[in-house]
Amino acid sequence: MKKNIYSTGILVVEDDPHDLELTLRSISKCDPGIQTTIARDGVEALEYLFGSNSNDNESQKNIPRLIIMDLKLPKVSGLEVIKKIKSHNAARTIPIVVFSSSTQEEDILAAYRNGANSYLSKPVKYEEYSQIIVSATNYWLKQNQFSFV
Repeated sequence: MKKNIYSTGILVVEDDPHDLELTLRSISKCDPGIQTTIARDGVEALEYLFGSNSNDNESQKNIPRLIIMDLKLPKVSGLEVIKKIKSHNAARTIPIVVFSSSTQEEDILAAYRNGANSYLSKPVKYEEYSQIIVSATNYWLKQNQFSFV
């Protein structure tokens, strides 16, 4: 059964306050009604998704429609978060968009190998940054056909 995309919205996993503010502002340009949850590190992201059941491969606490996350996170790396989500039966279909300042080939390959659905590089200019977030959000929430398992 397809869930309402606005009931669970987007999980943004970002530790940089400036980048977080730009990301949230850009998401609101798509639709101010999109519910957005913030995690500032990998532990918070996993706690939000799985609660204390992060080792249980079936249950899930919260199901966002999309995850936009930085790769270089404190406490638990973005790669580990991706790996955990994609190995979880209840969460593996959630699209994960990595939005990172890293353009290193090994980071990009590692993200895809661990299950990222998209890898976008953070530009320096606000207009470009915002345009990328708006485009990605519109694609994953409005154009992409999605179904929870």
